[in-house]
Amino acid sequence: MTLEECYNKFGGDYKLVLSRLMMDKIVDRFIRKFLDDPSYNLLISSLNDKNYEEAFRAAHTLKGLCLNLCLDGLLKKSVSNKYGFLLLVTVSIPIKSPKHSIS
Repeated sequence: MTLEECYNKFGGDYKLVLSRLMMDKIVDRFIRKFLDDPSYNLLISSLNDKNYEEAFRAAHTLKGLCLNLCLDGLLKKSVSNKYGFLLLVTVSIPIKSPKHSIS
């Protein structure tokens, strides 16, 4: 399976990510880094520990990774899983606090 076929399989926009990163090998490198990113495991463990602030940060990181890598289909699917409410919140609502701003 080619990288483009892989993107198509999970609803990514390969042409858009290629226009951003310019070369197949760079797209490939960042997709492999995405697979090794600890944010999903952090999201699950934080939810299990009821550490919602940390879970929110992990979900926000995943949202950013999906959007930057044009993985829109993966992002939409994640919203429908049992932990997806956090991703939906990060996509829909800009959050501002005295310490920092997340949008």
